[in-house]
Amino acid sequence: MDHEAEHDRIVVLLALGNPNEAVQLEHHLNSTFPELMEVYRAPSGFDAMSLAMNRPRIVLLDQRLPDVMGLDMIDPIRDQIGSDNFLIFIGGSGKSGMRPGMRDEALKRGASAICDRPIDVDWLTDMIRQLLFPEVPKHPHLHGLELLDLIQMFYQKRCNRTMRIFARDGRVGSIYMRKGQISHIEAGAMHGFSAILDLMQWSEGRIVVYDALLSSEKTNDSPTESLLLEAARVMDEGPANQAQEQVAEVPESQMPPKGSPPPGKAKAHPVMEETPLPTGGALDAMDAFDSDGDIVGGALEAMEKMEEEDEAPPPPKKTPPELEPPMPRSTPPPIPSGDRIPRQTSKKKKSADPEKDGDDTLSIPALDLDLDFDT
Repeated sequence: MDHEAEHDRIVVLLALGNPNEAVQLEHHLNSTFPELMEVYRAPSGFDAMSLAMNRPRIVLLDQRLPDVMGLDMIDPIRDQIGSDNFLIFIGGSGKSGMRPGMRDEALKRGASAICDRPIDVDWLTDMIRQLLFPEVPKHPHLHGLELLDLIQMFYQKRCNRTMRIFARDGRVGSIYMRKGQISHIEAGAMHGFSAILDLMQWSEGRIVVYDALLSSEKTNDSPTESLLLEAARVMDEGPANQAQEQVAEVPESQMPPKGSPPPGKAKAHPVMEETPLPTGGALDAMDAFDSDGDIVGGALEAMEKMEEEDEAPPPPKKTPPELEPPMPRSTPPPIPSGDRIPRQTSKKKKSADPEKDGDDTLSIPALDLDLDFDT
């Protein structure tokens, strides 16, 4: 393995009084983080101080070493490894955990974490993994607290604060709060509402907080809660507005032709008319073919007759004759009472005897009716 790969490995120092325990932990760490760690064992306090000069990333320090007490080694080892690296203090006898007084003293002197015996190897390995590979927020943060978390915390405290936001790409922004209310926001050349929208979209950076209001400018009059809600709403609607703008910017060459159905609706297909099946002589003509496909027999004459019938114009449709309107019915004139109406008779020759001819008039007596209806 080359020198650069060895230099990139994570150095771990095991300053434990029990050699068997140190060997087991070394084997477990190497199997859990293969080709990632470089583990050293220090059986005494003197060896631990010598190896701590290499600035290991993690130190596991026992509360009791053969030549020195572990509590007395915390300060000198912390000075060697610096404040950015981690020191895990291991104590207890296996039957009971570490005494509360020793735990507090170890934390005061600079221990990062406490581990009691008997050692839970899986839990210890998971704690080391979280220390080495923490889940860093995507946005600028202060020990994991992002910008919105800090604003809400200072708003509830109603205190004066100034937050400096330093992005990884070199941009700098600031938020000033007076008694929990945001008074001024700046992000580069932007101020006010547009500035906080830009700050909420920054990624990978750090935040520095000052316990004082360091600007007298005022670019925001909205309450803090209303400002954050409006900023969140605008950010949520941003992707939807961008999608609508992309639809509006479609060139005319890509637009569907006029008259085409809208998307999602299928174009109607024309309905095909059913063709009647051949019957009678036509069916016989269709069957009058030999194996080579030639027409035989009287089928040719039948087909020519069918073609003539198809080419002949259709017979004209018969229209029914128009009916004459009915004649109006005449009403007879009223018959006066007591009059004599001449009888309409056919003309006939008069006989020689005038007595036989008789009188040609009809006498109708007048009717005089006296009707009495009971009321």
